[in-house]
Amino acid sequence: METRQCRACGETKPLNTESFHYNRSRKIFETKCKVCVNAAAREKYANNPEYREDKIAYQKSPAARARKNELRREKYGNDPEYRGSLLAEQKKKYDTNPDYRERVKARGRTKEVRERQNDRRRELWATDPDYRERMKARIKTPEAKAARNARSRERRANDPDYRDRIKALRSTPEARERDRARLRVRRATDPDYREKSNDRDRKRYHNSARKQQLSDRSLLKRYGITRADYDRMSAEQNCRCAICGQETSDALHVDHNHQTKQVRGLLCENCNFGVGLLAENPEAMAKAIAYLNLPPVPPQDILPIPAERLFARFEIPHWERQSRDKTYRTRRHLNLRHTLGISIDQYEALLERGAGVCWICHLPETQQSSKKSLYPNALSVDHNHQTGMIRGLLCSKCNFGIGHLKDVHENLAKAIKYLKRWENMAC
Repeated sequence: METRQCRACGETKPLNTESFHYNRSRKIFETKCKVCVNAAAREKYANNPEYREDKIAYQKSPAARARKNELRREKYGNDPEYRGSLLAEQKKKYDTNPDYRERVKARGRTKEVRERQNDRRRELWATDPDYRERMKARIKTPEAKAARNARSRERRANDPDYRDRIKALRSTPEARERDRARLRVRRATDPDYREKSNDRDRKRYHNSARKQQLSDRSLLKRYGITRADYDRMSAEQNCRCAICGQETSDALHVDHNHQTKQVRGLLCENCNFGVGLLAENPEAMAKAIAYLNLPPVPPQDILPIPAERLFARFEIPHWERQSRDKTYRTRRHLNLRHTLGISIDQYEALLERGAGVCWICHLPETQQSSKKSLYPNALSVDHNHQTGMIRGLLCSKCNFGIGHLKDVHENLAKAIKYLKRWENMAC
């Protein structure tokens, strides 16, 4: 190691910054050691008033303070012992000195300090994986969540600007959708929250006021009418169905045009479903009336397909594959024999008579019992439930439609009149 002899005291010391001052401007070490230079400076400071005044003035200058802070920061970053002792001293002073504690809190609440702290935290978050993981773990603790919620509640109560800003942020469509998604995930993953939420919803729904509120909201959202409009329409109809004229204990359904969204009237449940299943089409209802006027046939009088016409069933739409499936054919035969008293051959005779389509709308059956079904549903056998007489084969919509209208010509005629009256009013 290189050494140098001090010009003042004559001692030989290592040539480093601990023993000799380093002149940064000239980039060389001084010839006097630090001990001699400091002793000479103290003596001059004590005996020379002018030098002392100049020194005090310089120490109070912004340049001197900046230089001092820079040296402190450099030492704070490079010397762990100095950093630990300084933090311990500051903590002790913070705990024991109320004035100092208040000054530190006030200084930390300033906008400049908060911005500087946030910038430093963002930089650490982006560059330090350990800091990022540590912060994530600390944020997710129950204590941190409780403290964060308490601070937010206190600030919302005392700061109107903050309260308005939070309301504006939470009322945006993106925020509402984010909250709904978070609640859906929580309901799916947290059984306790799901049960608590269900109990709360049940209690709110069974409250008559809440139920009425949901009903009024549904009327306005789906049909564009208020509760007062509904009550007025019900009073004009004397609380009876607009088609069958019967009074029901249940609430009447709002009937509307699905294309124009025009509200037509109030119907009972059966008439509403019947009109909807018949596609709100007066022509389909007229065909249903003509169908009901056909003479019924006793099950035993239905003649099966003759032997020479046995393969005619393969010409019936949607029936070729089913008729070739022995398992399906056997199951269908047993079902028809048990419920209606006819065989699968008699059913095929009815299929051939109607060309394999519905006897009212003249369309094939397209619905399936499930997504896994190999074949579409077979046409339903329509019969009189009192006499057991068979009328024909219908698709699901027509069968349920005339069933909801109780298989009565008068109800179908009233439905036609009801629909045509509103068509004329719309024109």
